[in-house]
Amino acid sequence: MHEERGGALAFIQTSIHPSIPPSRLRLLAAVNFLFPSRQAHASIAAAMKTLLASTLALFCVTLPAFSQRAAPLISPDIKDDHSVTFSIRAPKSQSVAMRGQWDRQQVEMTKGEENVWSVNVPSIPAGVWEYSFVVDGLTLIDPANPAQKPQRNPSASILHLPGTPPNVWDFQDVPHGTVHQHTYLSKALGRQRGAWVYTPPGYEAESFHGISAPKGTPREIVVKLNREINAALADPKLKAQLAELGAQVFTGTPEDYGRYLRGEIERWKKVIEFSGAKAEK
Repeated sequence: MHEERGGALAFIQTSIHPSIPPSRLRLLAAVNFLFPSRQAHASIAAAMKTLLASTLALFCVTLPAFSQRAAPLISPDIKDDHSVTFSIRAPKSQSVAMRGQWDRQQVEMTKGEENVWSVNVPSIPAGVWEYSFVVDGLTLIDPANPAQKPQRNPSASILHLPGTPPNVWDFQDVPHGTVHQHTYLSKALGRQRGAWVYTPPGYEAESFHGISAPKGTPREIVVKLNREINAALADPKLKAQLAELGAQVFTGTPEDYGRYLRGEIERWKKVIEFSGAKAEK
């Protein structure tokens, strides 16, 4: 016989002759599960219809929710003539205004469709400006603008309007230089200080100190001088003193030093020829 429980079918074997072995009972149960009776087929079909109807109802209820989702705002919306439209969605607010750094004036915004407050400001000068929304007296950043003024509690967004010709702070698709950060011990202040050094693209300058022997110096003397100088530069106390001056120690063979000098001469030769620099007499 069949018994229905919670929409699933449970099969209960009754009045089984004791002579039927357990293995055959399991086989009969499997056959009943794979090939149920007409009544079981009807129950399964009804359950599938109920499940399908529930799924369609859920889809029909959920679909309008997706269609009613508001489109993302574009704010600030910058035009070619440097007029800018600022927008913010504030459905329950009574008053919304925008305050910009370029004229330090607070301009009232108008509520439109989809609870969006907006205002168009014409001809803002080129530059990097701060602006904020004032919503019912509370100063807020522009939630649609990822550019914010760095603050512990951000209250201003950033508006960047490039200039024509470009200003020095405007991004341009040209080679860029490098900013180097250095930390050194200031003897005058008795503490560490930081220094930021900008070098233009392709620019590199450094000074070095080396010891050279006159041309024709015997090889054994050059080797001996090189060995003794390397030993002196390996002294930790001397290396520490040079490090305080911002110097790095490099040691090597006379051949290493010769290759380094030839490379420096070739590099600075190009710079001198390009700049037209002349040696002073």
